[in-house]
This record gives sequence, structure tokens and C-alpha cells, in this order.
Amino acid sequence: MGGQDGMSQESGWTGRQMTRRGVLRYSLLSVAALSVAAACQQASTPAPTSAPAAPTAAPKPTTAPAAAATTAPTAAATTAAAAKPTAGATTAAAGQPTAAAKPAGNFSGPPTVASLNLPKAKLDGKLTVVQAKDYYADHNTYVENEIKQFAQSMGYDLDHSYIEAYAGAGDVVQKLTAAVQAGNPPDLLIHTLGPAQLHFLDIVEDVTDYETEIQKQQGPLPPAWEKQFRLDGKYWCIPHFARSGGFWARTSIFKAAGIDPAKDLTDYGALADAALKVSDGSKNMYGWGMTANRSGDGDNTVRLALFNFGGQVNDETGEIVVLNTEPYRTNNLAALNWLKDIYTNPKWAPMLPPGVGGWTDPSNNEAWLANQIAFTNNAGTLYAQSVGDKNPVADDTVLLEYPKGLGPGARRLQGPPAGPMFFYIMKGAKNKDAAFQIAQYLMTLEGMKKIFQISTGYVYPARQWGYDQPELTEAKYAKDITPVFQKMFNDPAGYQGTSHPAVPNPQSNALDNTNFWTDMFGEILGGKPVEDTLKDWHDRTVQTFQQFGAKGQ
Repeated sequence: MGGQDGMSQESGWTGRQMTRRGVLRYSLLSVAALSVAAACQQASTPAPTSAPAAPTAAPKPTTAPAAAATTAPTAAATTAAAAKPTAGATTAAAGQPTAAAKPAGNFSGPPTVASLNLPKAKLDGKLTVVQAKDYYADHNTYVENEIKQFAQSMGYDLDHSYIEAYAGAGDVVQKLTAAVQAGNPPDLLIHTLGPAQLHFLDIVEDVTDYETEIQKQQGPLPPAWEKQFRLDGKYWCIPHFARSGGFWARTSIFKAAGIDPAKDLTDYGALADAALKVSDGSKNMYGWGMTANRSGDGDNTVRLALFNFGGQVNDETGEIVVLNTEPYRTNNLAALNWLKDIYTNPKWAPMLPPGVGGWTDPSNNEAWLANQIAFTNNAGTLYAQSVGDKNPVADDTVLLEYPKGLGPGARRLQGPPAGPMFFYIMKGAKNKDAAFQIAQYLMTLEGMKKIFQISTGYVYPARQWGYDQPELTEAKYAKDITPVFQKMFNDPAGYQGTSHPAVPNPQSNALDNTNFWTDMFGEILGGKPVEDTLKDWHDRTVQTFQQFGAKGQ
């Protein structure tokens, strides 16, 4: 009841178009309301299946564990006007390049640390950096240490802090809009939030000159991202790196059941049958390591099924909602009914891990690393951590292309499996030049090569440069992941996520930021008829679109 009441308030909005100031107020108020409503909904909705007994291992904390700081040589504070950073965690790496790689293409390649002559910027107060925390602790620590080492070497007074990576009911946009409105924004945000919404809310600066400078070194963005990230003729973000992700399988577990995951898991039907076949509760091994609970991972479970069954939210313009409009209505219903069967039909219960109905974003990572699930969908941090921890599952992991859906609208949509990690310079930032210098330092040749090594199978180049680097083509734990990722990254379908076939936009970002997918599916798991649920959420989505200036219908 709580979830439905919360959404009925949302559907009670007036038909007028919001001003930008009104949207900012909406962002601050509705996110909090939806979070409370979701908490009520989760508390009142039982787990969808009767799963076997919970594993004996204690669960890990939901935030990334602390890691030992990487060793870096001490750097003296820079005082000369044209001083350059000469120290950092990257400089401790063995076999460092002494010159930029010679790429194929009309670009120079990233500069080395030694060649990066950066003048010391004059600061207004402290240089303030807010960094998103990924699940993989070593990755977080590396980026944090590099930022701190650079600031020290330049003599900058640094204020570094984390915003937790998106975890279902996060309030990142709320915090940022409040800071901008108060005239006290951070200088630099490092996060995966999409630029469409942040630009629409007018809380990030134009960084066209900065991004153009990076492209002279690393080449252009891929066409799909050029379309997504160049808004109103300008860039509002600087991609740091592309992030892998998708469907991961344990090769030996499937092959022991006579299944080749790279060849046989071609559609959702084959996937479910195989997941059931490889499950063995007596060995604490479950084939379907994906939740539909309110979380980022849960949203992805529902979203991918609907799109690959031939459904979608809006038309190609991004203006008109088509959830309950044919032919998408039939395809959306097929996907929702199929997913409902997976999580409620006793036939499939043996393949569902204990407690999967209450999983949050870290839960499948924990189960994967604990050797309890044979298949899941996740960002590449899952794989990178197994490599970094020398977990045996790393030697038994394969990245798969997306399975095709089922039914009359069945298709396989894929593209870059996740948005990149971005650098944003916040609206009203007092230290823009110093903020961009951090981005430049993290994207030196040494910096990129080091992060390829630390986050093997997760971090990839965001532009044309880098895919021929040995850290990606020859390293044991990258060489088999890289070609699959490249194929998805360059897939002509160009899957855009919730907004597909349109480019991401503020109204689709708003849906994602409020767990649209799992809130809708949660009503179905709670007993509401699928047809009624789809109709109601179509109507709510129309109103959301209209509030962001889209036609809606």
C-alpha cells in the first residue's frame, strides 16, 4: 500500500509544464517521498519464492571495504607557475612508458606524467572533489590516492569525499542540486550519473573546451556516446573510462551440465532452462543470480527483459510514452508475465538463491565471489574484484553477449553495457581549471594503463585510443573479456537504456533515478494483475514525461 500511495501522489501532478526551478524542487522533494514509499513497499512485500536455507557465510557489508593505500613516492608541493606533477601512485608501476604510445588515428595519445606541464592554478578556497564509490575497493582507493597525490604535488588544499555509488534509493542529485542552489557546489564530481538530467537541471558547467582537448589526445567518442553526451551542441561531461558489464557465467559449472555458455545461452528461455539445470541446493550453487528487488541491479533485470522481448517505454523521439500502446503493450506484457513466472512459479524456485527477493546491489557480487551463483548480470567490478582478490572464480568466468528475448517481438538489443565514469565540473565551481587538471592527470598514459591493470575486465577506453594496449589484449584476465566487450560496445543496435530508441533524456533519467522498473514489477509480485499494472504505470509515466516538458501522449 505504501508504494502505491507514494506513486499516486506522483500521478496527482498537474498537467502544466514545470519551469527549471520547479524541476529542481521536484528533484528534492519527490526523491525523498519515493524513498519512503519504497521502504514501506519492501517491508510489506514477501520474498517471491520459498528459497532454500540461507548460506552459512556471513554477508559482507554493503559498502566497499577499506583497502590499504597504494604506495606512492612523496612529492614536494609545487610552487613554480608552470610546475608539473612528478609523483603519484602511477609512477610506482614497473615498466612505465617513457613516451606516449603511437596510436593509429588522427590523435596524439595520452601524455605521460613527465610531459604534463600544468601551471599551478590559483584556488578560491579548497579544491573540492566528490568521488563515487564503486564496489571494488582497490579501484576506489587507487583513484582517491591519485587525486590526493596530485593535489599534494601541486600544492593544492584538497577537500576529497565520497558519494556512495547509486544503490537504489540514493540521493545524489538531491545533494548536488541543493549544493548548487546554495552557491556551494563541489568543484569536481566523479560519477556515473548521466549528463542529460544534470544539464537539464542546470547544475553542471559546459566543458566543451576541456573535452575537445582530451579528444586531440585520445580520439573521438564512439558514435552512440557522441550523440548522447553532446547536448545543445556542447559537452557537459568528460568521460574518464568506459565500464564493462553484462551477463557473466561460470564456465565449468555450465559445461559440467553439458552446456557451453558462450554458445548455448542464446535466449531467455535457454538461459532459464540452463540456470535450473546447473542449480544444486545441496552444494549451495544456484543458476539464476539476479534479483528483481528494488535496486540498480533489480532495475536492470526488469529493464533488459522488457526491451529484449520487444517492449519499450517511449517512441523514437523520446517524447511519447508507449508502454501500454501496441505493439509494445503485447511485448511488455509478455516480458512481465515471463518474469513473474520466474520469481513465483515453484518450478523455478530451485535456481533462485536464498533471499534473492531481498537482494540489494552488492548481494550478487557477494554471492558470486562466495562461489554460490553460476550466472548473473553486473558491472565489471564483479570480475575485477575476483581478479584483484585472486579468487578462483576469476579463472572460471566468461562475459557473454546479451540473450535474445522471447515472443513475437523478440530481439537482442545491446550496446555499451554501462555508461562511462564521468568528470563533471559543477555549476558555479570556484576552481574549474584545477578541477580539470585532476582529470588530465588521471588520464595520462601511466594513469590509464594502471587503471586497466587494477580494474581488469572493468575499465576500458572511452574513446578511440587504447584498445590495442597490451594491458587489454595480452593480459591473462583481460584478453578474453576485451573482444566480447568491444562487440557489445560497437553493436549497431546501439541500445540506449530506458530511453531507447531515443537518446537518454531528463524524463528517462528521472525514471531510472526512482527505481521505475522494480517499483512497477514489485506491484506485480505483490499480486496486482499485470495488465492493470502496465496501464497504471503507463499513465504515471505520461505525467512524468509531461513534467519534464515532453509531450507524454
